[in-house]
Amino acid sequence: MKGQITIFIILGLLIIFLILLSIYFFVKEQVKQPVDQSEIMSIKSTLQSCIEQATLSAFIQFLKQGGKYQVDSTKMPLLVTREPVLISNYDNVPFLSNQPPVYPWKTFPYNPETKQKEFVQTSIFGWNKISSLQQMEADLSKIIKEQLKKQCENLQIPASINLEDVNINSVFGNIDTIISVSGIRVKFQQNVASNIPEIKVRIPIAMKVLYNFIRNFIDDEVNDAQHKFQQENQIFSVITEKIEGHTLVSITDPSLNIQGVPFFFQFIIENRPPALFYIDQDMLGQNLVCSETKISLEKPNKLIISGGISPLISVNENELPAKAFVQQGKIIAHPCFEQTILLEAIDPDQDLFAFSIDEGDHVINEKEYQNLCFIPMTIRVSDGFESDFQKLKFRVKPRGKACPE
Repeated sequence: MKGQITIFIILGLLIIFLILLSIYFFVKEQVKQPVDQSEIMSIKSTLQSCIEQATLSAFIQFLKQGGKYQVDSTKMPLLVTREPVLISNYDNVPFLSNQPPVYPWKTFPYNPETKQKEFVQTSIFGWNKISSLQQMEADLSKIIKEQLKKQCENLQIPASINLEDVNINSVFGNIDTIISVSGIRVKFQQNVASNIPEIKVRIPIAMKVLYNFIRNFIDDEVNDAQHKFQQENQIFSVITEKIEGHTLVSITDPSLNIQGVPFFFQFIIENRPPALFYIDQDMLGQNLVCSETKISLEKPNKLIISGGISPLISVNENELPAKAFVQQGKIIAHPCFEQTILLEAIDPDQDLFAFSIDEGDHVINEKEYQNLCFIPMTIRVSDGFESDFQKLKFRVKPRGKACPE
């Protein structure tokens, strides 16, 4: 009996010992061992190098994307487009900015009030889709975060890195661009977590100055078809290249580079149609063409209205007007309209353009002359991709009850 009690006591003591031993090892495992500060600084140094490289890669990508965050980075950024821009007012209601009735204009270059030939712009030559400075800074931060996760989460260091909640702040300045990276947490093998001090990356590109330059450059492009960029006394160089009718614009500062490589801020100006200087239709309406009148285009830009057989009418001699044209006992009802009109146009992209008549050269036949009030023809100017046109009416009969138009 005594022996059995002794065995139970020994077993109890053994169980207590094992429990205490388990508690000891459990507590020991949970106690966070301080990490040497030099180890943290070593990891920070490694991270600093990776973050600098990732930031520069992101910055180059950002420049090639026209300062925009794009899911598909292979698409060229359109900063000048023929589509209107949706903007918001204080009530966050989207509306169209600069709403012209017709693109690119209604009357050009005749002022409808004075009927004088002058540069009248009733619309703009495309829309400026450059982001705001603040949006550009935010988009750069997004691209940097993506690059950080790609390049810096799996570094060969004695700790795991969590970049999911990292904070990135991009600030464009008049001298340089500063990128601040904070909120990086690392977890060491001792199960100890630590915050890495803020890391800053300086990029020697004055993005604020570059932004203002680009914005003004695009404003000139969309507000003045005769705008020709002058590079004299400019900090930045502008290089243009044609791609399927569109214009690829690359802007750089030749004195600066990123890791020895020249930087280029790139964007696309969507091809815009040339602008036809509209012919004064009222002038055409005051003159009559005749049977056999020829309307033709002589390259490069002469619209020629020529020839024709003037209509004759019989009248009493005492009814002859003072300046009547007498022919075979009859008077000429009116002379045939003859004129050479020099066609003019401009192209906001400085593209070469050519004029044409949609219907081709035309000689008015007798049947048309007898039955029509006017001969419709369309004058067109094209840069090979886009065109502008004007529908003209060459009058056969004067306005009246039979021909009200």
